[in-house]
Amino acid sequence: MKTNISKDAVADCKIIDSVIDAYRLVQDRVKKLDGLGFYVRQQWVGSGGIGTIRKYDGMKGIQISGTTASCAYAGLAYVAYPAGNTLSELQEGRRWYGQINKK
Repeated sequence: MKTNISKDAVADCKIIDSVIDAYRLVQDRVKKLDGLGFYVRQQWVGSGGIGTIRKYDGMKGIQISGTTASCAYAGLAYVAYPAGNTLSELQEGRRWYGQINKK
């Protein structure tokens, strides 16, 4: 279900997406997003893959890497969290681009 979300959330989603498209290496993505003021951390994630909304400590972010290690059903991946928790409106566990109306 697509919904209208704030302009800040759409902008942050597009920034993260453009970094994913521009940089092949995960280390480069982490460095660029960190430089843009995003909080990037490695965490255990379930199914979904790159572009999936993840939650940590009340914040929501977007997964920017595939899983590198696995344990049962979970894998270790990098997730970027925008300052100000602008993605709080999005549903966890789904891809961000399926949740917004493109304007």
